[in-house]
Amino acid sequence: MRFPEWYTVPLSSTSKLDGDFCKKFTQQVIKIYNVELSNTPNFSIFPKKVTKEQPKVMLLFKKPIEVGDKVRLELTRGRQTETIAEIMTTNPYTAMIRVPGASRFK
Repeated sequence: MRFPEWYTVPLSSTSKLDGDFCKKFTQQVIKIYNVELSNTPNFSIFPKKVTKEQPKVMLLFKKPIEVGDKVRLELTRGRQTETIAEIMTTNPYTAMIRVPGASRFK
């Protein structure tokens, strides 16, 4: 959240917190949280560069993958897009993939 985007919530009484204030405050917190979630990726990739010697990539998730969740990964090289169906989850926060055609990389 940047300074120009700060929210103010008026408090009707300085001696106690009222229900309306708590409701408005909670709504603003949820709104800010959702904005921040949409601005940041939910995963990161390590290593950033795939080579012939290192064709595997690890995905690190911010939220754990639960049973029944589907992970779909698409790789784009130029105009060609490949979908990887074989994703090995090592624990709820990480997954390992082997990049197809990595032997063609320099």
